[in-house]
Amino acid sequence: MAVAATALDSQRIFVASQWQLMWWRFRKHKVAVASAVVVVGFYLAVLGADFLAYSDPNASEAQRSLWWQSCRPLRCRSGTISCALRT
Repeated sequence: MAVAATALDSQRIFVASQWQLMWWRFRKHKVAVASAVVVVGFYLAVLGADFLAYSDPNASEAQRSLWWQSCRPLRCRSGTISCALRT
């Protein structure tokens, strides 16, 4: 029985296409399958990026990122420096 199964498997390998041979080999490699799942997950996240975004991607962050330029330093009696926003 084992000889018949081996003959059937070897016959199956001889008539398989390159894609089938590559797929069979790929499925045996557990790390490759896990990394393929991760890559597919990344692609799904890219496709759903507009839905998953929590803010408008076209909104300007210029005012918030340059807040320190509108600041004038104040020196307290204790010697510490703090910021007071200019009006």
